[in-house]
Formats: sequence, structure tokens, C-alpha cells
Amino acid sequence: MPAVLLEPYAAAIERHDLRDWRGRDVDLTSGEAIAQARGFYRQLLEEIAGFATKGGRERWRAFRQALADYVPAAGLAVTIAHSALVDAGHDVRVELDLFEPA
Repeated sequence: MPAVLLEPYAAAIERHDLRDWRGRDVDLTSGEAIAQARGFYRQLLEEIAGFATKGGRERWRAFRQALADYVPAAGLAVTIAHSALVDAGHDVRVELDLFEPA
């Protein structure tokens, strides 16, 4: 799930100073995409907190909208970050520590 991988990819992008990388068919840099997804995540947290503490149909709708905004933004950010790392010659499995233990 891309949303779960956002922060590991963000850390790899920052570690290799690839925040300004921009793909051919993408309007956002990797840093911009990550920042946008993080902003949606903050909104998601605010909405779920509002629903959890006060309840109500409107707060539930706001939470669902925040979730609907965050998931595709996180997916796009992960896709862009993945492309940036691969384009720069990095092994994503190593960068994200995705190797299985021996």
C-alpha cells in the first residue's frame, strides 16, 4: 500500500537529495509530491480526531474526504519517489530495507 510507504520513500529522497527530481510526465517534483501528501495526511489526522472526539455525520464525511484526498496523493508521491530513486541508480529494495532476512 503506497500510503504506508510514504515516509520510507521520503527519507530515501531526502537522504539522496532528490527533492528536486522531476519526471518527464509529472508536474510535481518528488519533494513537492511528498509535501502535498504529508499535508493531506495532516488533514486526515485532524478530521479523524474531530470525528473521534465529537462524532457526527458531517465529521465522518470530512474524514472520508480527507482519506480520499490522502490515498491518491500518497500513491503519486511514492510513484514519483520510486522513479527518482531508480533514475538516480539506487536499489529501492536496499533503500527501503525490503530484503528478507537470510
